[in-house]
Amino acid sequence: MSKKDSITKYYIGNPTRFADLFNGFCFNGAERVLPGNLRDIDTTGVVIPYGTDGVAVPTQKHRDVLKTLTKTDGKATYCILGVENQSEVHTAMPVRNMLYDAITLADQISALSASHKNNHDKASDKTEFLSGFHRSDKLLPVITIVVHWGADQWDGPVSLRQMYSKEIDDNFLKYSPDYHINLVSPALMSDEELEIFQSDLREVLKFIKHSKDKQSMQALVDSDPKYNEL
Repeated sequence: MSKKDSITKYYIGNPTRFADLFNGFCFNGAERVLPGNLRDIDTTGVVIPYGTDGVAVPTQKHRDVLKTLTKTDGKATYCILGVENQSEVHTAMPVRNMLYDAITLADQISALSASHKNNHDKASDKTEFLSGFHRSDKLLPVITIVVHWGADQWDGPVSLRQMYSKEIDDNFLKYSPDYHINLVSPALMSDEELEIFQSDLREVLKFIKHSKDKQSMQALVDSDPKYNEL
């Protein structure tokens, strides 16, 4: 892991900033995600892709930051929130994120199946027995935000559909599910839009946005005393 990766994971992994990111992006700044209701979870998943010879090759994938969000009473898990940090544009990010989200969902099914076995829960029929997932079981939604820590424009695809050839018939594509990444990229946001964040994440993203123009960056720093505290 590079030093830059370690710094961004540590920075956005802070519960206050993490909550601020999701509150700003998902709820336009309303405080719906509380730092005290976030819990760190394992960021490692295992996916089994198949090689050209048909042999399964276990591959370990590490997410950057992954947390569970509990309900207001702090007792029941509500959903799973993840952050992927990008210092550079990733031109295959929709597929990468879709894979990470799928692994997290598959992990839930594995955990439920193991719980049923440990508790000797009887399956109602052969279908439940074979899948390990009972009809009464429910999954937690996985929401991932990609944070681009670069000052350049994000010029990579933001959806799976954008990665397909334009020659493919739309009648086929409508049967292929799309996947869209939730992207926070300073160069694509105005200063006013960045005001939705309430922690020092706001100042950091604004600084990145203006960092390619020395005069603009200096004017930003001079106009906001909060930069003296960073």
